[in-house]
Amino acid sequence: MFKVIASLITLTSLFIAPHVFAESHDYVTTHRSSYKNRVFFQQSIEGEFGSFSTSGSKTNDFGGTDSYVESQDWKGYNFGTTVGMEVLKFVQFNIGHSFINMQSKDDRNESLIGSRVKAGMKIVFSAPIFNLELGAGFQGSRLDYQKQLENGMFHGSGMYQEVSFNHYMNSQISLYLNAGYADEQLTRTAGSSAVKDMKTSTTVMGAGIRIWL
Repeated sequence: MFKVIASLITLTSLFIAPHVFAESHDYVTTHRSSYKNRVFFQQSIEGEFGSFSTSGSKTNDFGGTDSYVESQDWKGYNFGTTVGMEVLKFVQFNIGHSFINMQSKDDRNESLIGSRVKAGMKIVFSAPIFNLELGAGFQGSRLDYQKQLENGMFHGSGMYQEVSFNHYMNSQISLYLNAGYADEQLTRTAGSSAVKDMKTSTTVMGAGIRIWL
């Protein structure tokens, strides 16, 4: 019985091994041309968490208003789509859009939902198992704030830094993991919420798939 299983494994490996070698990450990385630019399309899902410093005004017991500054912990997720171009095999330029869904850890009724646009550059370092990518860029967000009967629209911008690990399944498809850090300043542009400004510092971790054209 064991001999039969061993024979089947051997036969299977004879058929699969050449294909695996031809499409391995190391093979794809080594044989990519440094003279040809590559365009890629990327889909991702990411978890985001961090601290939000909010400032605004509240009505006091005497009917007046008092300014305040609070620090809160938030968590959430986003779905992103990115289009990029790899130049000279080691530089990437990319622009992307994400749908954001965040919620305060202190109040389940306090949420931020909206979208974000990012644009940046990465430096790629080739390796046998996965390629290391170090990047940075700018981002801008439009978020709808909701807390019970309060609501408001916030716009803002900031910067981000990230590190990614990209593994080629074959010459057209690769999988990647990423981790990053972002700072953003948001200002209320519409609505009537007590919160007027937000300063965010969040960590983003996610995974996705790339299709190389």
